[in-house]
Amino acid sequence: MIKIKIPKEKSLKEINSFFIKIGLGELIKESKKKIKPSKELKQKKIIKPKLKELYRLYQFVELNKRTTILEFGSGWSSLIFNISLNNLKKKYENKISNLRRKNPFELFILENKKKYLNITKKKIKK
Repeated sequence: MIKIKIPKEKSLKEINSFFIKIGLGELIKESKKKIKPSKELKQKKIIKPKLKELYRLYQFVELNKRTTILEFGSGWSSLIFNISLNNLKKKYENKISNLRRKNPFELFILENKKKYLNITKKKIKK
């Protein structure tokens, strides 16, 4: 039976230092911004990144050594999944030859709005 590892709770200070360590200090600033109407999305407000949730997602992928992710909808989590998969690829690329798959360490996103997918692609490239 496969046992799923659950990430431990961390303080906001520890989470902030984690995001700084992986080069996403900008995410901390983004999470503290006031919500303004977006011309690009034509919505009343933009969704800010929720650092605790994003940290938890990152840890789920890392602790359970996931090799492929299928995500419904795109957003801040897509960026975190991409970074986590890239880190796992660096660690385990040579050790997964026994797995029966041709596309390890890939993120698949099902998004019905092209504009949201484009926004996510820009975040990942940045």
